[in-house]
Amino acid sequence: MNCLQSISRAHRETPALKVADLISILLPVYNAQQFLEDCLRSIQHQSYRNFEVVMVDDGSTDSSPRILSEFAQQDSRFRVLPLSKNGGIVAALNHGLKNCHGEWIARMDADDTWSEDHLENILHFAQMGNYEFVSA
Repeated sequence: MNCLQSISRAHRETPALKVADLISILLPVYNAQQFLEDCLRSIQHQSYRNFEVVMVDDGSTDSSPRILSEFAQQDSRFRVLPLSKNGGIVAALNHGLKNCHGEWIARMDADDTWSEDHLENILHFAQMGNYEFVSA
């Protein structure tokens, strides 16, 4: 599935990027059990390794919370932020954004997958152009 993916500078006052810049991957989830494992595996296998995954469970009623918890237990870069009830994508994104620690924010939907070099390529593009926002 093709979808617009974005990465943006979280802190505008820092003009130069370092290879070790932390990327926060913001992933809102609502009843996505049929896609979620593939999505999370595609993140886990990124060639660029310095990332955290902020997974916001937006009150899912399927097995999404279990899948998110399993990935968080297996990999310390993955964190689950559960919401008690479904508030919609904007509420989930705002909640997740408050909990991102990266220099960059990358957005992903639970029904998407990335190629293994997605983060590496998009960060390299941003660095080469000294961009604050990149969409691919």
